[in-house]
Amino acid sequence: MMPNDRRSKRHDVDIDVRLILTEGLSALANACNISIDGIYLSPSPYPVKLHSLVKINLVIMDYQFHLNTIVVHKNEKGLGLMFSLAEEQLYQFTHNLFPASFDHSAQSECSANF
Repeated sequence: MMPNDRRSKRHDVDIDVRLILTEGLSALANACNISIDGIYLSPSPYPVKLHSLVKINLVIMDYQFHLNTIVVHKNEKGLGLMFSLAEEQLYQFTHNLFPASFDHSAQSECSANF
């Protein structure tokens, strides 16, 4: 999928994420962009298969988000995860936390990777 074909605009963030894989393994990663539909982790923290189900836990300040995702993009630079449901509450929370990243149209290096 090309960046111009996306359903939702992506916004740069810097959030630590814990992945909980279906095998019961977990790994830490960094979320570098987010949209209402998904999140991009860089670098790819664990060898997961394309289209596999992955649970993620995001802890932002004192708030926790437990989300079900599907791996939709994977390469050596990172991992693209699509939320199983649109995460409006998470999106609004990150919008309030990182307002500057929602107000510019410049594409970051992270956004360019996916």
